[in-house]
Amino acid sequence: MATSGSPTLKILAVCTVVLAAPAFASTSGPLRAFDEAVAAGLPQRVALPAGDAEARDASSGELVVTSLVEGLDTAFSDGTRGTHYMATWQGKPAVVVRSAGHLDITVADATGVSITGYSGDTERPHRLRRDGSAESAAATARAVASVADEPPTTSGLSPNPHEGLSTVGFHMFVHDDVEDRSDQHIHAGYVAWWAVDMRRILAVRRVQTVYRRRMPGLTDIPRHDGDLLGRWTLSMQRLVMREGLMPIPGHSWFKFMLLTPDAIEPGHYGRAWLGGDHAVASLNGPYTVIAHEYGHTLGGVHEDASVEWSGFWPCETNLYSHSNALRRNCYRYTPENQRRMREYMAGALPDEGERRLEMVY
Repeated sequence: MATSGSPTLKILAVCTVVLAAPAFASTSGPLRAFDEAVAAGLPQRVALPAGDAEARDASSGELVVTSLVEGLDTAFSDGTRGTHYMATWQGKPAVVVRSAGHLDITVADATGVSITGYSGDTERPHRLRRDGSAESAAATARAVASVADEPPTTSGLSPNPHEGLSTVGFHMFVHDDVEDRSDQHIHAGYVAWWAVDMRRILAVRRVQTVYRRRMPGLTDIPRHDGDLLGRWTLSMQRLVMREGLMPIPGHSWFKFMLLTPDAIEPGHYGRAWLGGDHAVASLNGPYTVIAHEYGHTLGGVHEDASVEWSGFWPCETNLYSHSNALRRNCYRYTPENQRRMREYMAGALPDEGERRLEMVY
């Protein structure tokens, strides 16, 4: 059993305790304006300072906060928490994440992911934008990987271990080599828009996203070989068994992902066990890479992904297998893959009992 000061026990506490809405210290500037508007009741309009490039019309810098996203909890590795809101930013649908010292506004559409962030007492925003297309067709090609000699199996805890779940926790372990990105910025780009969608898709009362750093044996694992997912899975399974971080049938289930700074192997930005609980994703991949790999752990497959249209340009849904530089990302799953995920959570698996899992990109 872990001591009270161990990092692994802190993980368990996050998994089993409902995260309360954070209370922020006194702030000024944009963060204070946002907090005061939300405290007055939603919906609310908030005028936020915008950069010169955004000052195109009278609505620039206007944030309309429409609702709190209930049942979605985020815990960052520094112990702070994030609260999510649905909003529109400059007329586009957006997700807002308020955390200690941060206010991040994420717009994900077919043109890419655009993040407008405010920190501390600064008046002007900082921005990060990545085009919605993949870097190249070869760089993000995904296919079925060869199966490891000893792949994990389904848990066999019960014929339907997911039945009646109230909480699903997505735990992301940031590799020690990721030094230039904060949890908050990772969340704003790769996770916030996806987590809100998972709250809608999955038939559970609560979705948790949890970030962990500097955990020896987990976040410092050597990452330059073809069996990274297999070794990561074994390391995580040892922690789960040693510290009691086990799923609780009928109550909670956990998924675990290692986040790395670059491609896990040439031409590939992620791997996962199809229908399993472990995955690896590179932060050098497209903003859909976490959604792609976690989608596989929930039973989503390439075959049910598609190329769709967003406006006047084709886009690829989250689980599309072979990205093309001429197409954008849709930032959504197809109805077929959404159905697969709900069926997975309902326990509608192809067979019962133990079965070997397939490794996929």
